[in-house]
Amino acid sequence: MLKLKPMGSVVLVREKEMQKTTASGIVIPDTVDAKKVKLAEVLAIGTKIELPIAPDDLVLIPFDANGIPVESGDGETYKLIAESNILAKLT
Repeated sequence: MLKLKPMGSVVLVREKEMQKTTASGIVIPDTVDAKKVKLAEVLAIGTKIELPIAPDDLVLIPFDANGIPVESGDGETYKLIAESNILAKLT
Protein backbone atom coordinates (compact mmCIF):
# COMPACT_ATOMS: atom_id res chain seq x y z
CA MET A 1 0.00 0.00 0.00
CA LEU A 2 1.13 3.48 -0.85
CA LYS A 3 1.99 5.69 2.13
CA LEU A 4 0.64 9.11 1.28
CA LYS A 5 -0.87 11.84 3.47
CA PRO A 6 -3.17 14.17 1.51
CA MET A 7 -3.07 17.86 2.40
CA GLY A 8 -5.94 20.32 2.63
CA SER A 9 -9.36 19.11 1.53
CA VAL A 10 -8.11 16.19 -0.56
CA VAL A 11 -9.02 12.52 -0.11
CA LEU A 12 -7.08 9.46 -1.30
CA VAL A 13 -9.44 6.72 -2.53
CA ARG A 14 -9.33 3.35 -4.24
CA GLU A 15 -12.18 2.80 -6.66
CA LYS A 16 -14.08 -0.46 -6.14
CA GLU A 17 -16.55 -2.50 -8.15
CA MET A 18 -20.21 -1.72 -7.49
CA GLN A 19 -22.06 -4.67 -5.99
CA LYS A 20 -24.70 -5.85 -8.45
CA THR A 21 -26.79 -7.74 -5.87
CA THR A 22 -28.37 -6.35 -2.70
CA ALA A 23 -28.00 -8.06 0.69
CA SER A 24 -31.48 -9.55 0.24
CA GLY A 25 -30.49 -11.10 -3.09
CA ILE A 26 -32.11 -8.64 -5.51
CA VAL A 27 -30.05 -8.28 -8.69
CA ILE A 28 -29.48 -4.68 -9.79
CA PRO A 29 -29.44 -4.37 -13.59
CA ASP A 30 -26.64 -2.46 -15.33
CA THR A 31 -29.15 0.14 -16.56
CA VAL A 32 -29.76 1.36 -12.99
CA ASP A 33 -26.10 2.24 -12.50
CA ALA A 34 -25.98 4.13 -15.81
CA LYS A 35 -22.38 5.13 -15.11
CA LYS A 36 -23.40 7.97 -12.81
CA VAL A 37 -21.58 7.08 -9.60
CA LYS A 38 -18.66 4.91 -8.49
CA LEU A 39 -17.93 3.22 -5.21
CA ALA A 40 -14.62 4.09 -3.56
CA GLU A 41 -12.81 3.15 -0.38
CA VAL A 42 -11.28 6.02 1.60
CA LEU A 43 -7.60 5.32 2.24
CA ALA A 44 -6.44 8.65 3.71
CA ILE A 45 -7.94 12.07 4.34
CA GLY A 46 -6.47 15.54 4.12
CA THR A 47 -5.75 17.86 7.00
CA LYS A 48 -8.80 20.09 6.40
CA ILE A 49 -11.54 17.52 5.70
CA GLU A 50 -14.83 18.54 7.31
CA LEU A 51 -16.91 15.55 6.24
CA PRO A 52 -17.47 12.75 8.79
CA ILE A 53 -15.33 10.25 6.88
CA ALA A 54 -12.36 8.15 7.89
CA PRO A 55 -10.04 5.60 6.30
CA ASP A 56 -11.82 2.33 5.39
CA ASP A 57 -15.17 4.13 4.82
CA LEU A 58 -16.99 3.40 1.56
CA VAL A 59 -18.19 6.47 -0.33
CA LEU A 60 -19.93 7.28 -3.59
CA ILE A 61 -18.19 9.61 -6.02
CA PRO A 62 -19.34 10.90 -9.43
CA PHE A 63 -18.43 8.64 -12.34
CA ASP A 64 -16.65 11.57 -13.98
CA ALA A 65 -14.96 12.83 -10.79
CA ASN A 66 -11.84 14.68 -11.75
CA GLY A 67 -8.98 13.38 -9.70
CA ILE A 68 -5.28 12.81 -9.88
CA PRO A 69 -4.31 9.17 -10.43
CA VAL A 70 -1.48 7.94 -8.22
CA GLU A 71 0.25 4.65 -9.00
CA SER A 72 1.91 2.63 -6.28
CA GLY A 73 4.91 0.38 -6.67
CA ASP A 74 2.71 -2.72 -6.43
CA GLY A 75 0.73 -1.87 -9.58
CA GLU A 76 -2.37 -0.47 -7.85
CA THR A 77 -3.83 2.86 -8.93
CA TYR A 78 -5.36 5.22 -6.41
CA LYS A 79 -6.98 8.60 -6.92
CA LEU A 80 -6.64 11.93 -5.13
CA ILE A 81 -10.02 13.67 -5.24
CA ALA A 82 -11.44 16.88 -3.80
CA GLU A 83 -13.64 16.57 -0.72
CA SER A 84 -16.47 18.12 -2.77
CA ASN A 85 -16.52 15.00 -5.01
CA ILE A 86 -17.79 12.81 -2.16
CA LEU A 87 -21.53 12.45 -2.64
CA ALA A 88 -22.41 10.01 0.14
CA LYS A 89 -20.98 7.66 2.74
CA LEU A 90 -22.26 4.10 2.89
CA THR A 91 -23.24 3.04 6.39
